[in-house]
Amino acid sequence: MSLRVTMTAPGVKTDLLYRFSSLQLYASGFAGVAMGIARGTLDSFVELARDKVPFRGKRSLRDNNVVQSQVAQAEARLRSARAFLLGSLEDITAEVERVGRITLDQRMTIRLASTFAIHQSLAVVDTAYHAAGSTAIFEENRSSGASATSTRCRNNCRDGRSTSRLSASTCSASNPTTWPGCESPLGYRLRR
Repeated sequence: MSLRVTMTAPGVKTDLLYRFSSLQLYASGFAGVAMGIARGTLDSFVELARDKVPFRGKRSLRDNNVVQSQVAQAEARLRSARAFLLGSLEDITAEVERVGRITLDQRMTIRLASTFAIHQSLAVVDTAYHAAGSTAIFEENRSSGASATSTRCRNNCRDGRSTSRLSASTCSASNPTTWPGCESPLGYRLRR
């Protein structure tokens, strides 16, 4: 029987969560928020599209081939971003638990997956925003009859555009110097 003793300084946490820096936790958290808002926006747009007939149009948005294609692509974006982020986090967490530390490549993967999720979420929100037309802008749209659905779609589009853009600018691989000590996508440390 072997006894393994580890010495740590008083007050130092050694649990799995504490092996990740706050930067990795914030990045994945921002991505989760952005994806949740994108999911809500897309769902409310799909609900809106069932009944909304564009100005001078004859058919509802749901019967428009272009809108159907845009919704399908938005769904694929959101699902792929979610799968990449969650899959990466699960794999990295298991490895960090096994090895005891996080590597530079693993930190970069979390950053990449988080940034990808935020940018894809923003693209989903923008797709719904543009496809919703005036419903995404005006408080009351008399031509389509303001309803709880149009209000929900408008609010989700507004919230999604502002939150996703904030998250994207805060946690962007294209702007790795936003937080001091952040690495570039290639793994190089950048200094101001």
